[in-house]
Amino acid sequence: MAIDTTRWVASTLQEFDAEMTYVLNQTNIIGSVTGTNTLKFSSSALMTKLSSLSTGMTFQFIVQHTNTTVATITINNLSTAYNIYYDTPTGSVITSGNELVAGATCILQYDAALNNNAGGFHIITPNKLVTDVGEADLSRINRFRNGTFDTWQRGTPVTVAAAAPKYTSDGWIVQSSLSAVTVSQVAGRQLTRNALQIFGAASTSDVFIKQRLESWLSSNFAQQTITVQGWMYNGTGAAFNPTLMINYASVVDTWTTSISVVSTALSSCTNAAWTQLGYTFIAPQSIANGLEFIMDIGNAINAAGTYIQLAEFDIRNTPGYPVNVLPPIFSTPDNIIYPHAWILNQRYLPGINTTPVTRSMGGPLATVVAITPSTATAIINFSSQAMIAPTSIATVGAPATFLLTDLSNTSVTTLTGISFQSASQLGATLALTTPAATLTANKMYTLGINVSTSAIVFLGTEL
Repeated sequence: MAIDTTRWVASTLQEFDAEMTYVLNQTNIIGSVTGTNTLKFSSSALMTKLSSLSTGMTFQFIVQHTNTTVATITINNLSTAYNIYYDTPTGSVITSGNELVAGATCILQYDAALNNNAGGFHIITPNKLVTDVGEADLSRINRFRNGTFDTWQRGTPVTVAAAAPKYTSDGWIVQSSLSAVTVSQVAGRQLTRNALQIFGAASTSDVFIKQRLESWLSSNFAQQTITVQGWMYNGTGAAFNPTLMINYASVVDTWTTSISVVSTALSSCTNAAWTQLGYTFIAPQSIANGLEFIMDIGNAINAAGTYIQLAEFDIRNTPGYPVNVLPPIFSTPDNIIYPHAWILNQRYLPGINTTPVTRSMGGPLATVVAITPSTATAIINFSSQAMIAPTSIATVGAPATFLLTDLSNTSVTTLTGISFQSASQLGATLALTTPAATLTANKMYTLGINVSTSAIVFLGTEL
């Protein structure tokens, strides 16, 4: 960078110091650092004469050790340890681990406004070991579907009967032995709006939650270093160790039988606290057939009032991470933004009016053709191509919460029945019934709702 030398007109030592500060604001100060999370920056003898920092000063060095938690840095002879931040489209975020990578060149820029005007440093160079959505290497994005637990197309809460595995929040299967559990959407921990809660009961035993990744999502993991991580809140009254299991499908995307890759106890979860859990492993080539993640909490919620919560789940490629160690290196979860995640969820569970983003009183949700004065056919176009053609439906809300309007948007009648008729990967038809003599045969109508939470989901497409 060219330096403006026209300012070099100092006639006193005080003025010279001011001019030197100006120059330092226009060029990188090169030095070295020691430390892993608490960094000490040292430069030439000339630079140690700095009496203060000003916004815009930049410092360049080679990172010696990858940080494992919040990173701070002290500059030369100055006494203050400043937090280091990385920038995102929504603002600066304090480092938490793996943002400064050993062996990489790092440039930090001082900003007096950071940390509530206490000052801090921005990372100017892209040093993060695990890339986020929007960065160049899209092979390392989170492969979990709905790892934020934002999408609940079946509604919430969901009761899971004993010994009857059931989908709850989109993509997530819950199973319990001996007694039923209740699965609900609750407030998130910190980095997401929502979390998943499993509420136990007397005699509850061997509760687990799992997700299966379709082969097109898991094939990128073959023979790669993979890290799975997430947070668990323990509301059981006592500490316990959950068990992580990773399997792959024996036949591509067919889960009749599966082969174990990982089965290991994770870190102990302290009662009445959030614990970050995770594990790093090398996936075999056959993981390309499809991956199954299972978190088993055993009999931890075996009494009335006991529960656990899950939040911020993430699984992705993490090249260079040490494998088979507890705890692993953690990174900031890659939380896919809600509209994009919802489109992916529609591949496995097509639905209409199944998200707060699209819910609205009235409609239209589908085009309807009257067959007789009390029967009609609804024509549904899916927003995403389904994995396979659905085979049935489930409704959230009674038929009377759905209504038909004419093309002038005038309400005509509510429904008395909704049933599955046919489907392809692109859409479906539903058979509708109404009170007698409420429709005109061969006339067009639109399907809407009169209760905002009512919805229809198409079943038979999930793994």
